[in-house]
Amino acid sequence: MQLIRKLVDRMRTLLKVRTKRELPPVLNKPSLGGSIVKDRFRIRLKHPIDDELWHWLADMGWRAMPVHNNRRKYVVIAERSFEKFIKADPSMRTTLHARLIEGRRTRRS
Repeated sequence: MQLIRKLVDRMRTLLKVRTKRELPPVLNKPSLGGSIVKDRFRIRLKHPIDDELWHWLADMGWRAMPVHNNRRKYVVIAERSFEKFIKADPSMRTTLHARLIEGRRTRRS
Protein backbone atom coordinates (compact mmCIF):
# COMPACT_ATOMS: atom_id res chain seq x y z
CA MET A 1 0.00 0.00 0.00
CA GLN A 2 2.85 2.39 0.79
CA LEU A 3 4.48 1.66 -2.56
CA ILE A 4 1.29 2.62 -4.39
CA ARG A 5 0.98 5.80 -2.32
CA LYS A 6 4.58 6.73 -3.12
CA LEU A 7 4.05 6.10 -6.86
CA VAL A 8 0.90 8.21 -6.89
CA ASP A 9 2.73 10.91 -4.98
CA ARG A 10 5.60 10.84 -7.50
CA MET A 11 3.14 11.04 -10.43
CA ARG A 12 1.39 14.04 -8.89
CA THR A 13 4.75 15.76 -8.57
CA LEU A 14 5.82 14.95 -12.14
CA LEU A 15 2.49 16.11 -13.59
CA LYS A 16 2.72 19.34 -11.56
CA VAL A 17 -0.60 18.66 -9.85
CA ARG A 18 0.82 20.12 -6.66
CA THR A 19 -0.41 23.53 -5.62
CA LYS A 20 0.97 25.76 -2.93
CA ARG A 21 -1.27 25.69 0.10
CA GLU A 22 -2.89 28.92 1.07
CA LEU A 23 -2.70 30.18 4.61
CA PRO A 24 -5.74 28.84 6.49
CA PRO A 25 -7.96 31.30 8.36
CA VAL A 26 -7.05 32.27 11.89
CA LEU A 27 -8.91 30.08 14.36
CA ASN A 28 -9.38 30.64 18.06
CA LYS A 29 -6.33 30.63 20.27
CA PRO A 30 -5.07 27.04 20.56
CA SER A 31 -5.37 25.32 23.91
CA LEU A 32 -2.50 24.37 26.16
CA GLY A 33 -0.91 21.18 24.84
CA GLY A 34 -1.81 21.95 21.24
CA SER A 35 0.53 22.93 18.44
CA ILE A 36 0.90 25.87 16.11
CA VAL A 37 2.64 25.70 12.74
CA LYS A 38 4.19 28.01 10.22
CA ASP A 39 5.70 26.69 6.99
CA ARG A 40 7.97 23.87 8.16
CA PHE A 41 8.09 24.86 11.84
CA ARG A 42 5.99 23.68 14.77
CA ILE A 43 5.68 24.93 18.34
CA ARG A 44 4.14 22.75 21.02
CA LEU A 45 2.28 24.95 23.47
CA LYS A 46 3.43 23.81 26.89
CA HIS A 47 3.05 27.31 28.34
CA PRO A 48 -0.10 29.43 28.13
CA ILE A 49 -0.10 32.35 25.72
CA ASP A 50 -2.31 35.40 26.05
CA ASP A 51 -4.69 36.70 23.40
CA GLU A 52 -2.41 39.58 22.42
CA LEU A 53 0.53 37.24 21.76
CA TRP A 54 -1.70 34.83 19.82
CA HIS A 55 -2.90 37.67 17.57
CA TRP A 56 0.71 38.74 16.99
CA LEU A 57 1.71 35.17 16.10
CA ALA A 58 -1.31 34.82 13.79
CA ASP A 59 -0.31 38.04 12.03
CA MET A 60 3.15 36.51 11.51
CA GLY A 61 1.58 33.49 9.80
CA TRP A 62 1.31 30.97 12.65
CA ARG A 63 -1.83 28.84 12.66
CA ALA A 64 -3.32 26.31 15.06
CA MET A 65 -2.85 22.73 13.90
CA PRO A 66 -6.18 21.00 14.59
CA VAL A 67 -5.46 17.78 12.66
CA HIS A 68 -4.21 15.00 14.93
CA ASN A 69 -3.06 12.67 12.17
CA ASN A 70 -1.00 15.22 10.28
CA ARG A 71 1.80 13.33 8.49
CA ARG A 72 3.90 16.34 7.58
CA LYS A 73 7.38 16.62 9.02
CA TYR A 74 8.14 19.77 10.97
CA VAL A 75 11.12 21.29 12.69
CA VAL A 76 10.08 21.64 16.31
CA ILE A 77 11.06 24.90 17.98
CA ALA A 78 12.78 24.19 21.29
CA GLU A 79 10.55 24.70 24.33
CA ARG A 80 13.15 26.77 26.15
CA SER A 81 13.50 29.15 23.20
CA PHE A 82 9.75 29.64 22.94
CA GLU A 83 9.53 30.21 26.69
CA LYS A 84 12.08 33.05 26.37
CA PHE A 85 10.05 34.41 23.47
CA ILE A 86 6.86 34.46 25.57
CA LYS A 87 8.56 36.25 28.47
CA ALA A 88 10.36 38.78 26.28
CA ASP A 89 9.39 42.41 25.91
CA PRO A 90 6.93 42.95 23.01
CA SER A 91 9.39 45.32 21.34
CA MET A 92 11.87 42.44 21.01
CA ARG A 93 9.39 39.97 19.48
CA THR A 94 10.33 40.53 15.86
CA THR A 95 14.02 39.91 16.56
CA LEU A 96 13.36 36.84 18.68
CA HIS A 97 10.88 35.51 16.12
CA ALA A 98 13.53 35.80 13.42
CA ARG A 99 15.93 33.81 15.62
CA LEU A 100 13.31 31.10 16.21
CA ILE A 101 12.64 30.77 12.49
CA GLU A 102 16.34 30.90 11.68
CA GLY A 103 16.65 27.61 13.50
CA ARG A 104 19.36 28.34 16.00
CA ARG A 105 17.67 26.29 18.73
CA THR A 106 15.52 23.73 16.99
CA ARG A 107 15.23 19.98 16.74
CA ARG A 108 13.72 17.68 14.13
CA SER A 109 10.41 15.91 14.65
